[in-house]
Amino acid sequence: MAQTTFDEDDLFEEATQEMQAEVDDALARARDAVPDTDIVLTSDEDDLDAILNALSSTLDTEEIETALEDAQKAFVLGQRADAFDNEYITETQAAIETLTETVDTLHAIDAAATDLNEALTRFETIDTRPQGDTGTADTTPSDDESPAQSDSQGALTETTSE
Repeated sequence: MAQTTFDEDDLFEEATQEMQAEVDDALARARDAVPDTDIVLTSDEDDLDAILNALSSTLDTEEIETALEDAQKAFVLGQRADAFDNEYITETQAAIETLTETVDTLHAIDAAATDLNEALTRFETIDTRPQGDTGTADTTPSDDESPAQSDSQGALTETTSE
């Protein structure tokens, strides 16, 4: 918007409109960066590990957080300058709160997917033991070892055969 006069009220009104546009643009960028529910909940992958990896890459929140931070900076500046009306303040605060909650939820989903992926990896490691291997040590004494016996207090003592 081109300014033809230097009236302070007109300049303030123009600056307010520009600031609101900056806030609105940043909020729109943040909303656009939120992945669609369909993208988060569906996958073309067949195995769970691939699905979890695809989910983690889908949940990158950096772009959302950057746009949200830009919106908050411009909003706080305009609010402190008393440039915005109450309705705009209420709507913008609600939008910022909703986007903040969305980012928190996406972080929680990503953390859960990462934890599940790590647990599956540990399970796969355990599950790859040879058949019949119980994972416990063999405690049967060999021919050259003496069997252990317990004394009257329950302490193990070694017996020797002569």
